[in-house]
Amino acid sequence: MNLAQEAWERNDVIRAKELLERHDPAINETDMRGIEWYFLRRLCEESSSIEKRIFLPYGARGLALSPSKDKFVVGLQNNSITIVDPRKGRVLQKFGPGDRTWLPTYVEFSNNGTQLIVPANDTRNIQVLKWPSCQVLMEMRGHTEEVRAASAAPNDPVLASASANGEIIIWDLDSGSIVHREPAHTGKILSLDFSHNSPRLVSGGDDGTVKLWRWTGTALEIEKQHDDHLRGISAAAFSNAGRLIASGGVKEIILWDTIQNKRLFTLDGHADELRTLEFSSDDKSLLSASRDKSVKLWDVETGTLLMTKKVHSSVATSALFLNDETVASIGFDGTLAIWPIDHLIHTEHKSPKFRSMRRDTRTDCDGLTGI
Repeated sequence: MNLAQEAWERNDVIRAKELLERHDPAINETDMRGIEWYFLRRLCEESSSIEKRIFLPYGARGLALSPSKDKFVVGLQNNSITIVDPRKGRVLQKFGPGDRTWLPTYVEFSNNGTQLIVPANDTRNIQVLKWPSCQVLMEMRGHTEEVRAASAAPNDPVLASASANGEIIIWDLDSGSIVHREPAHTGKILSLDFSHNSPRLVSGGDDGTVKLWRWTGTALEIEKQHDDHLRGISAAAFSNAGRLIASGGVKEIILWDTIQNKRLFTLDGHADELRTLEFSSDDKSLLSASRDKSVKLWDVETGTLLMTKKVHSSVATSALFLNDETVASIGFDGTLAIWPIDHLIHTEHKSPKFRSMRRDTRTDCDGLTGI
């Protein structure tokens, strides 16, 4: 049983099931399985059940929901893009050169929903496509190293993009011209997110810092930053109301309040690097996807872990809310999984060794620097 529990905690559901099956009694043999066996078996069954699984042409990295909320745009690791109909459960369209085997891929819609932003064939450049025809409108050139993340501003036709050399560029999406360059981090920038209701931008870097910026229309001005993560920041996201920021590095997630300038919770539970973070529409829940193959749902108000989903056989690269009742995730295994939240809210049962949340007891501004 100890080996099965260890496999579960490593997010290796298949191995945990195999170890549990070794305890199945033979015919006429006394059943020695106790409550722990049935408890762990139920966790394995619930965590691997899904409503729908869609097989993609290649390992998936980037995920976005169309403005009409009826299609997924998936960026694949081989430098191609697929359009997926979640209701029909099939790939509608695939385009791009498909000439790579390992490529960090972003997909992003403009604020008015008429443009789709994806990597160009030369990954230092950015392609802007017309949505939904996916006709190429322009290719924006300016980065000297590979672009790792992109985010569109909520109210203006501008895009922020970040590259492997730590630079952020602000683009005019109408003309494709560069508006501003910012040497933002000393290492790779792995995550970038504009606030949904203000001209603020959060960036997470390989240098271990999370920085909060304000876009003035002509320049990026830094407001705050923190370096509380032990290593690089691989995921960062604004809440929909724009007050909270979630940042993730290796294993842990930090929630902080940008108004009170205060760190709220440290969420422990993942066994490897975070890939994406996303708040629900009401900001009460947070989704996290990780290299440990799992997707987790957290209660933002209490920092409590609500559920763990383990449906990917490789890295879970992205997850988002399809609506208030449904979640979708993608992985390096080339699958897109869709499942209802209501079924899962009650399926997370922590093992005795599991610690899900640490309330931050430090005073205001500890770890957060106003500039």
